[in-house]
Amino acid sequence: MNYLLFLIIIIILYSIRNLKFKLNEPIFLYTFIWSTILVLYLSQIIGILTPLSAPFYFSLIISYLMFIMGSSIGKRITIPPISYEYNRNKLFLAATFLFFVITSAFMLTIVKLGAPPVLGGLSREHYYIGYLEILYLTVYVFWFIGFYLIFQKYRVKSILIMILLSLIIIVLKGNKFPIIYFLCLLLYFKSQGKSINIKTFLLYTVVIITVFTGAMYLYVDNFQSYIRYKTNLVDFNLNENLWFLIDPLLYLTSNFMNLSNYLGANTSHSFGLSSLSGILSFTQTKDLFLNKFTLIEAGWKENLIYPWLTTGTYLKEVFIDFGFIGIVLFPFFYGFFSGKYFSLVVKTNYNCSIFNLFVSFTFFYSICISFFTFYFNSIELVLNLILVYFIHRFAAKKVRRISSSNEMGVEA
Repeated sequence: MNYLLFLIIIIILYSIRNLKFKLNEPIFLYTFIWSTILVLYLSQIIGILTPLSAPFYFSLIISYLMFIMGSSIGKRITIPPISYEYNRNKLFLAATFLFFVITSAFMLTIVKLGAPPVLGGLSREHYYIGYLEILYLTVYVFWFIGFYLIFQKYRVKSILIMILLSLIIIVLKGNKFPIIYFLCLLLYFKSQGKSINIKTFLLYTVVIITVFTGAMYLYVDNFQSYIRYKTNLVDFNLNENLWFLIDPLLYLTSNFMNLSNYLGANTSHSFGLSSLSGILSFTQTKDLFLNKFTLIEAGWKENLIYPWLTTGTYLKEVFIDFGFIGIVLFPFFYGFFSGKYFSLVVKTNYNCSIFNLFVSFTFFYSICISFFTFYFNSIELVLNLILVYFIHRFAAKKVRRISSSNEMGVEA
């Protein structure tokens, strides 16, 4: 590891620890996350990381510039903002119904498959029933509505109890990434209309890494042997007391390596199938393209150095679909809509429709994990967008148009 680089990073972070910024501003968030991962990669904490290729650096730079350009334009688009008020009792009813759906799906899974993984049942990979898993994944919408009501100071205790029980279900099922979603959602609502400083953001980052590491400790048998095996395999360059960081750091950095290797490969393109796989799965039409998806997966796995590290940033899906043209064009539209929805919620002081707020958070979350994966091809996203839209129509009470000339959201 380059200890001088690491020391410089510590000094820089300490010197700017009180610097404040708007966390959910897309350009800042994208810049902070991707630059942090790049610095981690170049520091060579993990010895297996191969030098990044020229096509990767080209893709990194051009996608970053296009994202900035798109986001800057998106924030300038003037759409007359609309402020909504909701019947909070109806929102609470919707949240309660979703909580009932989630717990029912979990109980039915126990009936069919037995005890959950943490209690000695089947492994996480096999503790899964397709039609029940779709219902279970509505937990994301439940959390979103729950946090919305909490920050409206409505039925806080009741909602917190339901959220706590839902988190217990998540832990028992052995799921790590829903907890990351939960923490990002909490951070999004906490930062609404506020600026946070670097040390607060780093604290959240430490919490996320701690949760991830704790989950591995909980879900992996003989954790110490598992960690020792991984560190010996990948030539981990930190002190033995820090070996527990191996999995989080692998998940943070290996995506760049995988994408870098793949960009130099001679591959065919799927022209949108990879990016739309979530919609195809939701509509039960993915099997119509089974051969193509099999070829895509095989082509990707051929270029992996370690088979269990299979992710490759959001640019992986973009490149698989459209090659370098996709890497040039998609980040522009990604940035455009991220900036547009950020501007929309800010102009209404976060009193826009819950649908627009959910879309804004979806872009926020997708940027948070963009170094890791392409969130927009997730199967649960389609259902959750539909659910939030219907909840919006069910609970919306009053609509106020905001003066387009007033950036602070005063009624026209």
